Amino acid sequence: MPEELKDKEIPEMEKLIERLRMEKAKEEKEWNEVGLRDGKEDAAKTLSYSEFKGIEKGYSDLFRYDLTADAIDRAMGSEWLSEAVSKLADNDPSFDEIVYLTAWLEGVMEVWQQVKDKL
Repeated sequence: MPEELKDKEIPEMEKLIERLRMEKAKEEKEWNEVGLRDGKEDAAKTLSYSEFKGIEKGYSDLFRYDLTADAIDRAMGSEWLSEAVSKLADNDPSFDEIVYLTAWLEGVMEVWQQVKDKL
């Protein structure tokens, strides 16, 4: 009997795993899009010159090893990103901080690359 049960459970488990993988990929894609959009918007409307410089300095080095909102705030000399990320996490259990912050940094750096040589 246990063998029969296991044989029937395997396809169900495979279906479950595939469904959860698809859901995970969808949520990661959504948080990537939100992070990229927010990064570009924050860069255009909120970030100061010194915050851009702090992010630029940490982008290639620090954030590879410590990708948290707190680390980015320390690099910027501020506290507002941690608060914003905390609100996102509180409001949505699917929030993925690493995916969001990676995309957020990409958005910020995309804007910074476009403007820094014109200053």
